[in-house]
Amino acid sequence: MTRRLFIILVLLAAVTGISAQELTVEGMELSGSDISASTDRRTDKKGKLCALVKVQLAAQGATFEGNVVPPAEFKQGEYWVYMSDGSSQLTIKLKDYPTLVVNFLDYAIDAVRSLTTYTLTINVPSGGDVDDGKRYLQLGVETPYVKVFVDGQEYQLNESRVNVLLSRGKHTYRVEKPEYETLEETVEIGDDIVSRWVKLKKSKVNVTFTCPTPGAKFYIANKECGSSPWTTQMDAGDTWIDARLDGHRTKNLKVTLSKKDGDNQTVKFPALEPIEGSIRVDFMPAGCEVLVDGKRLGTSPGLFSHQLIGRHVVEVQKEGYLTETAELTVTEGQQANFNGKLLKKGTADMSASQMIQLAQDYENGTNGKEADFAKAAQLYKKAAELGNAKAQCLWGEMLENGRGVQKDPVEAVRWYRKSAEQGNPDGQYRLGMSYEIGYGRGLTPDRNTAYQWYQKAAAQGHGRAQELIYKQQLRQQYGGRRR
Repeated sequence: MTRRLFIILVLLAAVTGISAQELTVEGMELSGSDISASTDRRTDKKGKLCALVKVQLAAQGATFEGNVVPPAEFKQGEYWVYMSDGSSQLTIKLKDYPTLVVNFLDYAIDAVRSLTTYTLTINVPSGGDVDDGKRYLQLGVETPYVKVFVDGQEYQLNESRVNVLLSRGKHTYRVEKPEYETLEETVEIGDDIVSRWVKLKKSKVNVTFTCPTPGAKFYIANKECGSSPWTTQMDAGDTWIDARLDGHRTKNLKVTLSKKDGDNQTVKFPALEPIEGSIRVDFMPAGCEVLVDGKRLGTSPGLFSHQLIGRHVVEVQKEGYLTETAELTVTEGQQANFNGKLLKKGTADMSASQMIQLAQDYENGTNGKEADFAKAAQLYKKAAELGNAKAQCLWGEMLENGRGVQKDPVEAVRWYRKSAEQGNPDGQYRLGMSYEIGYGRGLTPDRNTAYQWYQKAAAQGHGRAQELIYKQQLRQQYGGRRR
């Protein structure tokens, strides 16, 4: 019984030893991005273009049989085996190992096709001496279009990988690409395969951005980064950068930074183009001083050109008179108006601006004032009669709604028109609404005229007018589809 058990153990050991010395297939796949079969073409005896099977086998001296078009080339740690179109099987022979027959169908490939590259990976059991003690250095490279060198020799990437069969000892690999930091490392090849995964970092460049327009700011991906001059460190390569300033046209530049141009570089933006409109001031008495955003521009009556778009505070002053103030919106190519009459100091009268503020306090019941629509209406009317565009619209609203005064929509329209014609956006919106409603206001409904006034108000940032224009555009769009 003991002898029989010994024989069984010997036989099992022999079988295990044979199995351990067999070549095995790790896998086979289509190498979709590998164009070697197209760039290094070979034809079979019938003149037809071949397929290319790259057999990754860590041993030299292997031979191949089947529909193989010789010779099989051993390069960079793998065999290039050309096969006729339609081949479905490859036989591999290697000294000291049993013959291996690879059926492609076992790996979901019914047959290889011409001008197509495949990768077949073969495992060689350790412990044999057919590789002369050599082992693979396997490099995986995430960064595309790099150059790979091992001990000074360049190797080509295959599916973002490089496999190099090396002898035991120290070896150096280097991965490089223009505008990226070169990666170099020394590795020790011993009994096991050495694997590395490589991702290069972009080179850095110190760069200063300038723009001659005072206050210009720089943006990347709509994020503010700094004001001119702005110095930072950036990756080499292409970057889109905006130079912006309120009231000016944005300048967008594609900036290309290269390490070869030096570690410190300067990018100069041109001056930003201002976007302008104008402000007309017509106040009595003549010769009043006009200030815009605190800066004296001239006297009234006057047209003040080259005003940046956006909101501006306009003041009209004269010695012995109460100052009038208004906030106007300037739009591109358009004229904003501020008209009226200054009141003399030393009287019980207030300026139109002061009347509006006091009227709003009465209307809203703020600043210690009890709500009193009648007093608010009186103040709005007085300021409107002085020519204040804002007061004219507010007085029109009181008339339209009958707050503090007898309701009179027709008279309200007359004041809306005065306000609108002076460029007040609220007055323009209200006049547009009056034309859209028409009846009861002394007007015939007219959507086209209403739309024109909405456009004027919307151009000054009036939210409700912008919404009505959007709805009108939708109606036109859907109406066109029905037709």
